[in-house]
Amino acid sequence: MKVANLKVAKAIVEWGGKSKEFTKEQLAAGVNLAAEFAGMTPFEGSFREFEKRVFAKQNFETFCIKEVTTKLRPFSPEAKADFDVAAAFDALRANLSSRQKALDDKAREALQPVKHSIKVTPL
Repeated sequence: MKVANLKVAKAIVEWGGKSKEFTKEQLAAGVNLAAEFAGMTPFEGSFREFEKRVFAKQNFETFCIKEVTTKLRPFSPEAKADFDVAAAFDALRANLSSRQKALDDKAREALQPVKHSIKVTPL
């Protein structure tokens, strides 16, 4: 963020309920708000929630591949020979796919715009 034509030597920048003091020169050159307010930005909560939901989805997908797909692969010939086994595998696939989609949808719901404001107060 750059602040041009500041009439005083310093200003306080408020962002996300936190504030920091900067010199006129710093503000004219440009301040990297994400670096200056690291761990305190208005985006932190939203990012954490999104990461939590993606982690849950990825854990489920890992389980589906490492446990279900890998361990049921040897039963493929049985499924080809027995309609009931094939139907059970199809039902399992549909159920797991539905659960994965629900987790994906839940992660995508967390991607919402973050409303915030930046206030510069000359000192």
